[in-house]
Amino acid sequence: MDVRSVAHGGQPGDLRRACIAWVNTLAGSGLSLWQILPLNPVDGVGSPYASRAANAIDPSLHPELAGDITVTASEVTAALESQPWLRRFAVFEALREVHGAPWTVWPLAIRNAGLNLDVTVDETRLRHHAAVQVALGRAWQAVQAAAAEAQVLIVGDMPLYVAEDSVDVWSAPHLFELDERGRAQQRAGVPPDIFSDTGQLWGNPVYAWAAHVEEGFAWWHQRVARLAELVDVVRLDHFIGLVRAWSIPGDAPDARTGEWIDVPGAALMSALDDIDVAFIAEDLGLVTPAVKQLRNDRHLLGMAIHQFGFAGDAYAPHTPSLTPEDVVAYPGTHDNDTVLGWWTDADETTQQRAVTAGVEPSAPVRSLLQMGLACPARWYIAPLQDVLGLGAEARMNVPSTVGPHNWSWRANDDHMSREAIAWFGEVAKAHGRR
Repeated sequence: MDVRSVAHGGQPGDLRRACIAWVNTLAGSGLSLWQILPLNPVDGVGSPYASRAANAIDPSLHPELAGDITVTASEVTAALESQPWLRRFAVFEALREVHGAPWTVWPLAIRNAGLNLDVTVDETRLRHHAAVQVALGRAWQAVQAAAAEAQVLIVGDMPLYVAEDSVDVWSAPHLFELDERGRAQQRAGVPPDIFSDTGQLWGNPVYAWAAHVEEGFAWWHQRVARLAELVDVVRLDHFIGLVRAWSIPGDAPDARTGEWIDVPGAALMSALDDIDVAFIAEDLGLVTPAVKQLRNDRHLLGMAIHQFGFAGDAYAPHTPSLTPEDVVAYPGTHDNDTVLGWWTDADETTQQRAVTAGVEPSAPVRSLLQMGLACPARWYIAPLQDVLGLGAEARMNVPSTVGPHNWSWRANDDHMSREAIAWFGEVAKAHGRR
């Protein structure tokens, strides 16, 4: 469940207190994993997968998560001096307030000042943005401490790409495939797949991988080390993009005209060896032998999506009973419909395959969750919407679409205390999971 989806009151700090209560609810039900969506700032449509800052916590969470936390001037100064990413972000945010967005339309001198931060900004604005991050950091540390005490691991998520209009691109333009104005010459996405006949055009700039190799992947090391401060486990979103990436011309209307480019993923992963964090490889999509090899060489858990398991023989490894041991299994992710929504829309052939495998037509949601908890996967994680048996109205995201239906689902107080969570914990315990 996304942090933003946690039910909470309207007073400053209520979201922090609700998150702490949530990890205690999980622990009280015998559950030990809480997977969240990226904590980064969301984009204009609410997605955390095209963020303007890979290292920052979403400032829009400040009132609810940390609005009751006081930060001193000395704390802000110390943070700005010790955390280079924070100074870059605070400068970027201060400039955005004055010059608007995107940064590619800023005056030339400011547009080109990101690499060395050779620019003058209003000190009050800069320190305000830094103070918000310091407060958010302290608030999240309180949630982490409660989770650690409850023996609940927080599973975070690292999008592979960052947004074009981001502090990351502005402050390191040489690390991305950009034109002279800073706009993406090549954009990221995926070719046509189960989600879309035209593929997915995400719009994020593709990395200039040769530059990353030359710098020893320092940008990546700092980014992952920062995320490791916030979570216990990192899901590497779009893991196949660490072996080869679908690179789409910057002016293309959709993803069909892209081409595959090689990515030095093995060298990148080796550069992260000294960071104390576990990884999950989101190895969905067109998985090549090279992708499997990288995952196996790094001893990473992969992913299985049980909704996919009834789509035909090609998806057999996603069937609950055939799920490999070295994966994290899910009934669906934030990009899938809820189990009830999927079942309702599934054609007769898909439903029959599911019934043959063990799904009960009279209770498709709970029977699929029971099959998941009984499957061989190392871990099993279910969205709260599925534990609650909610329908398509609770779906988190529909890939390749934009609108208020995406990223907007929020739990209410009843959702957070339902007996369904206790039921899920009891079934998990019965199958030797915690």
